[in-house]
Amino acid sequence: MPAFLTSHVTWIVVLSVVFCFCVVLYILGATRFQRRMDAVRSHPCDKTARRFLREVRRTNLSRRRKPLPKNTRTAFGDIYHQVILRSRDINVDLKKKIRKAMLKKQIFTSLPEVQQPMSAEESGRYGEKEVQRALQWLPTNYKVMHNVRLPHRAAAQEIDSIAIGPNGVFCIETKNYGGSAGGRLVISENGEWSLHQGGRVSGLENPSLQMKRHHTVLHDLLSQFSAPIKDIVVLSNPKTLVDRHCYLPYTLIKSDRLVEYIEGYGRKSLSPSQVQAIYDYLIKKKIT
Repeated sequence: MPAFLTSHVTWIVVLSVVFCFCVVLYILGATRFQRRMDAVRSHPCDKTARRFLREVRRTNLSRRRKPLPKNTRTAFGDIYHQVILRSRDINVDLKKKIRKAMLKKQIFTSLPEVQQPMSAEESGRYGEKEVQRALQWLPTNYKVMHNVRLPHRAAAQEIDSIAIGPNGVFCIETKNYGGSAGGRLVISENGEWSLHQGGRVSGLENPSLQMKRHHTVLHDLLSQFSAPIKDIVVLSNPKTLVDRHCYLPYTLIKSDRLVEYIEGYGRKSLSPSQVQAIYDYLIKKKIT
């Protein structure tokens, strides 16, 4: 073979090898980036979020002349809004770094700010307001009270909400579990409560004893009225699912079904005058 052909073949082989090598690196990089996205989506935590952040920082998305494909932007948007912002297992400072990196890489021109998570007390107040808004839709023949502190010989008790209607007195305790990300509330066979969020499990207090105290206070105060008392624990977070494996001595229900449940419960045994008398008596006994 002539020398000039040999040199041309050599250059073609070299360029082909370089091209194949670049293609392999591109595919490996894209595959790795996809793995990082899948990991943070399926197991949101500081570890997967840090790896995702490193991939965002090393990706040359800002050098693209054309805008990102719509499906790629959608994937980034889903991860930021549905995973990064909502996860309670990712550090707030790390969330802010991811937001800053995505803006710097021009993946998006703007993104919602990272908010500090609500404290347990703030979360509780927010849940109580959600239930209070739901109870506003009860018919006018029901009387409703909120944050009622009542006396008892053992110790005073504060009840989140009390609804009084023709079918009885409803003692309502509000629980707001899961925050913005939601979660799965598991009640085991032996009555243990736990909240599952991603790979994180948090133990919760079983409200049975609390509900028993509240029921006792109302029963002792209202003994003269012979009014039926129904205990209800309301989950105010619609994103929290319930996985129950044991009997509960009270009703556990989501806030969106609360009014329907109260209206359909039992039989009507109290007259309008009795409903008003019970309401007035509790107002009189209420500790301010």
